[in-house]
Amino acid sequence: VLDGNGKLLKGMDVDAGTAIDGLTIQNFDFVEKGISLVAWGEQAGFKNVTIRNCNFKDMAETSNSAIHLNVAADVVENFTVENCAIDGVSSTTGSGIYVGSSSGSIVVTGCTIKDVAHSGIQISGNSNGSITIKNNTIENWNCDNDSESSGGGYGINAVYREGDGRFA
Repeated sequence: VLDGNGKLLKGMDVDAGTAIDGLTIQNFDFVEKGISLVAWGEQAGFKNVTIRNCNFKDMAETSNSAIHLNVAADVVENFTVENCAIDGVSSTTGSGIYVGSSSGSIVVTGCTIKDVAHSGIQISGNSNGSITIKNNTIENWNCDNDSESSGGGYGINAVYREGDGRFA
């Protein structure tokens, strides 16, 4: 458990070359750069990750979202974001929350996300398992007003795969 007790950080990068099980990040205030969790390789990955009660303000990182999971296929197992506030992500591809690949459950609850250049919550097509998104407020996504053809954003963007039972 990493408990910031309200400490201010300019970003947190976790690059997992080996598997990490049971990571909780809570009670931090982030400015300019958020949390980036990256894992590549057969033995790399994250399991049972929780980010809670964190604030993200004025994210200016050029390629990342406020909360950014970028991993090889199916290596994040069980990911939860709860009670976080994201205010301002200016990168044209930056979302409030981005999950590249996962299995198990993805839960986003009790969050406020506003003024993001791309999507409020984005979950890619390499994710399997259940997705629960509830009791969140998402305002002013795609605030740079780029068109859909150039990658414009959405409030919630979860890629559907044919036969995927998570979407009815």
